[in-house]
Amino acid sequence: MNWFRIIPVTLILAGCIAQSEQPVKYSDERMTVQTPSGRDIPVRVLTPEGCTKCAFVIFSPGANATYDRYNKLLLPIAQAGYRVAIPNHTDSEDHPNRVKYSPEDWTPTRLEDYAAIAAQYETEYLIAAGHSYGALIAQIAGGAQIPNTPKIELPRPRAVLAYSPPGAVPNFFPANSWNSMNVPSLVTTGTTDLVPMMAETWEMHLSSYEQAPKKFAYALIYESMDHYMNGAYGRETDNETPEREKAIKHLIKSSLFFIYNVRNNKAPTAAQWKTQEETFVEARANHE
Repeated sequence: MNWFRIIPVTLILAGCIAQSEQPVKYSDERMTVQTPSGRDIPVRVLTPEGCTKCAFVIFSPGANATYDRYNKLLLPIAQAGYRVAIPNHTDSEDHPNRVKYSPEDWTPTRLEDYAAIAAQYETEYLIAAGHSYGALIAQIAGGAQIPNTPKIELPRPRAVLAYSPPGAVPNFFPANSWNSMNVPSLVTTGTTDLVPMMAETWEMHLSSYEQAPKKFAYALIYESMDHYMNGAYGRETDNETPEREKAIKHLIKSSLFFIYNVRNNKAPTAAQWKTQEETFVEARANHE
């Protein structure tokens, strides 16, 4: 039974930003997906030209963020041939009914958003992704068990992309929350990635990397990059420094490298992952 329906709102044909030799054209749609209870989820969907059952990335933005603040990260992924869906969750500053939801509603509705969107599209390969709070949602889809999280049945992704996820916080995110991760997961952070209460030190963002089963754990650590990749996404700024642009391009390239390998049933070995390391980024694979 198809419990979810899509209501198209606008369609914008996007041009190509050269991130590969032959970037794919894609459509950029704003639409509404409805849950079984009738709650509306504003969603932005990037669909590569010719995509029917192409690999599908569901990207959960950070707290309060909106679906149009991650273009530098997500448009190149669409251009690489992946359908990308980005919801405006109930905590989003642009959600039309934000005032109706309390912080206690945010995690349950975020998980419902993931389930509703995943049910709408046929794909042979589902990827859960997100930034900050959204990275935690992707990790829950990938098997993490956070105390007091509502039990909502979530389609299991084949891989997780967790950009600056929360660190272990007693009584909220115990260190063993990620022991149950059951898919390969990439965790990223930067050496100035400090977030009050969530990660008082940048190393705390690596809690999930350190606690996940070793065969599933990968990480990238960017020199002098903060929680928003120095304004590249989430809280965007116009300060396009050479260091920031180099880091975001690397992040995209390595994310695609990670997905490509996992899709071909060959998650990178520690040696293969080490090839992603450069002078400004450390690549770790916790396989020992």
